Amino acid sequence: MAFIDLLGDAGDLIFRILAVVAPLLAWQWAFLVAQTERGVRGLTDPTLIAGAMIGVAAIAVVVPEFAFGWGAVIGAQGAWDLTLGEFFARAARFELRALPELLEHTRIGDGPGHLRLWLQLAFAIWLVRLAVCLLLRRGRGAARFLAAESATLAVSAAGVVYMVPLVLWSINQLNVWLLLVLIVLIQDYRYEKPPLLTRLAGAMGTTSAGRKDANS
Repeated sequence: MAFIDLLGDAGDLIFRILAVVAPLLAWQWAFLVAQTERGVRGLTDPTLIAGAMIGVAAIAVVVPEFAFGWGAVIGAQGAWDLTLGEFFARAARFELRALPELLEHTRIGDGPGHLRLWLQLAFAIWLVRLAVCLLLRRGRGAARFLAAESATLAVSAAGVVYMVPLVLWSINQLNVWLLLVLIVLIQDYRYEKPPLLTRLAGAMGTTSAGRKDANS
């Protein structure tokens, strides 16, 4: 019976991991599909950066400030002490509220000026990227390129809006196990060349390159 209970606990853990990772895999798939038209790889992608900046701005307006406090994150009755279903419900609310609340906070004459400046910088980075690429393409495949760019921007912003609550919730759920994860990552960074995060970024680029070669 103990072994059956162990299997049940392992199955529940695997289900929880797959459930929370599924949205990230969907966004990564959309990102990689769009790369076929965009021809950009890696974490230095200006559109990825601009989308992440928009996502950070959305987090600033949809997540209450107290929810970032240490007690709220790790406390047994804190803001992130949620079941899996409660976490998904909250993450969905954040995604649905992100754009309306950003627009509400950035209306002319309303909201903090630094938030508008942050968003203006994000869109400036993206528009410069669009202008340069369209000039280099000279109109070839412009519609597909713009669609891929817009999708990448949206996916990047949505990914950040999901990732931040996921990290906070995971810290609450993992608790002391988080220290073990950090130790593994630190050891990997010290002794593995390149480290894990660099290998993952390289894998994204390799996957994208393979898709592009297959479609050419």
